Amino acid sequence: MNSFQKVVFFLLAILVQSSLMADISLESDGSVLLPLQKQMRSRFNTERQLELIRTSEWQEFTKKNGNWSVMWNEIQTNPHRAFGKPIKIPGYSTITSNNIEAACLKFLELYSGLLKINLSQLKITRKNFVRDKWYVAYSQVHFGIPVLFSEVDLRISDQGEVIAFGSDFFPKIEVSTDHRS
Repeated sequence: MNSFQKVVFFLLAILVQSSLMADISLESDGSVLLPLQKQMRSRFNTERQLELIRTSEWQEFTKKNGNWSVMWNEIQTNPHRAFGKPIKIPGYSTITSNNIEAACLKFLELYSGLLKINLSQLKITRKNFVRDKWYVAYSQVHFGIPVLFSEVDLRISDQGEVIAFGSDFFPKIEVSTDHRS
């Protein structure tokens, strides 16, 4: 089995595992959306958003960092997008191309529980500096296989402050990657 076939097999296995499989249908333009895409495309469920805001992880985060606005990934229960008062990354007063990755990893390590991420499964996909801000993104890799639609995103000032973040990480992948089966 070549790499492309492994990725296709892995993605199909995730779809089969999902209880939302029955929710797949053709869109008006003939395209097919995966359940997560369909969920993110639709309006957020207000009750579910409020429930997630009340979690101990988010309450602890806002107690430490002030009020932040958040839109939750209701399926994975991690903050899809969050923004608010800048959060200083400990040990980083200035961010440059030489230390941006280390600064990001420091922040991600501090808030890995809230973001529901596993640092060993992150692979940097983008780091751009535009108008005094760094835009950094990671994708998830599970046993060497890229996870489709995964992303962990950070916005960091050149002064070492996180001003926005988001996590579309899949914390509970339970699919065998053994191609011998």
